[in-house]
Amino acid sequence: MKFADYKIGTRIAAAFAIVLLLMTVITALGVKSLRSFDVDELRSFKTRYAINFRGSVHDRAISLRDTVLAADGAAAAVDLKDIERLAAAYAESATKLDTAMSEDSLTSSEETQSLLKIKEVESRAKPLAARLLALSQAGDKAQAQLLLMGSVRPVFVEWLASINHYIDLQERLARASTVALLANAQAASRTMLILFGVALVAGVFVAWRVTRSITMPMNRAREAAARVADGDLTVDLSAEGQDEIAQLLKALGNMKDNLTRIVGGVRQNAEGVATASAEIAQGNDDLSGRTEQQASALEET
Repeated sequence: MKFADYKIGTRIAAAFAIVLLLMTVITALGVKSLRSFDVDELRSFKTRYAINFRGSVHDRAISLRDTVLAADGAAAAVDLKDIERLAAAYAESATKLDTAMSEDSLTSSEETQSLLKIKEVESRAKPLAARLLALSQAGDKAQAQLLLMGSVRPVFVEWLASINHYIDLQERLARASTVALLANAQAASRTMLILFGVALVAGVFVAWRVTRSITMPMNRAREAAARVADGDLTVDLSAEGQDEIAQLLKALGNMKDNLTRIVGGVRQNAEGVATASAEIAQGNDDLSGRTEQQASALEET
């Protein structure tokens, strides 16, 4: 079917549908680009749990030292409570970090290896800390101090270093993710601007095409009706398409044809009347001539 075959309402609805479709595509691209923020949110959680690790290990190291150096059992008991509290906080963060690592589909093998290193050092540090506390509670301060400086301190330093490595890794990955996110946002912005331009051009073209398909035939119909009203029955009222305006032009064409036939009939009748009138006038002239001849003859007699 030609464009002019569609009804005006259908053409207008199609124009709105095209514009709405382009708007939907633009909106979908915008939503897709915003969803990438979920990765940054998970990464920030993982970094926060690792920072909790660092605080717990650092403070536990201080409490272990204070326990060994405590002058009496009351002071050591306070440090022991702090160690238990810090260990519980570490365990809670460890559970949450494991969950975040498993839920993040973009978790890299480097992250996994770094976390495994933390757990490996932890598995060596915890027994040494427990042994140190046992020596301290038993009152063997000399052996406790030797263990603290010779084994516990180095492994806690290694533990903190492995945690810092994980935190640095998360910060590096976060920066890379931010750069990629900005690049994706810029690409999405360019795409949305291009689609907006396409939508604008398409909207203008569709509006122009639909308007032209309506106004041009309407102008033809208006001009034809004016010419017919002025008595010009030679105007061309041929119509293309099947829409309402084409039907209007066809109706005007039928009206013109009927007027042409009526005017032709009137003209033919008028010509007949004129011919009859001329014949009557000629007969009158003949009659008048004969009457004059007869009058002249009578006068002569």
